[in-house]
Amino acid sequence: RGWSMTPPLRCATRVEGGRVNDASAGPTKRWTVEITLPMRSLVYNTSAASAPAPAAVAAAAAGAGGGGGAPAPAAGDFWRINFSRVEWHVVVGPDGRTYHKDSAGHPHDPDNWVWSPQGEVAMHLPERWGLLQFASGAVNVTPPEYYTQWPIRAAAAAVYYAQHAWRNGPGKGEYTDDLSVLARMAPPGALTTAVGGGGGGDVACVKDIRRRRHR
Repeated sequence: RGWSMTPPLRCATRVEGGRVNDASAGPTKRWTVEITLPMRSLVYNTSAASAPAPAAVAAAAAGAGGGGGAPAPAAGDFWRINFSRVEWHVVVGPDGRTYHKDSAGHPHDPDNWVWSPQGEVAMHLPERWGLLQFASGAVNVTPPEYYTQWPIRAAAAAVYYAQHAWRNGPGKGEYTDDLSVLARMAPPGALTTAVGGGGGGDVACVKDIRRRRHR
């Protein structure tokens, strides 16, 4: 569903000056792309409480009724989302029309543009994507809500990365069940530990990190 949306995905482009992929037509001043994503496909198999059962969505998507179509997420729901565009450096080919990747000047150096910063060139890390807040009011007037699941999800991500940092470093291929070790391997302040009398970290506490809010 979400990975095969063509159709009913719709898209349109507008180019001012020149022609797409035709260097002989002169430089392009600007261009825009618009895409509409089908909500039926996006909510398929979602676990959100406000979403319909997968069977109802499948029936609606197949045009068989059984639910009257997939409703949009409820106001106040949050989704993780991000957008990416890769811009390769190109040169005009010998024919004067086609473009080719500039393998001499920029062999492995495309520009990567994203909506929400990932921290590295790696889009397939959804725990780092931005937050999309759904609303039922007018555009740009809905007050941002606090994402109540953020503290526990941030802690889970911090533990995951701390485990891999330990395994790839001091742990020499092994994970650890010592929470004080994970607190040291995690980003500063991401995890804290309550240390028991035995000196080991026996309780993990999540620091309530207030996530930058996205509308």
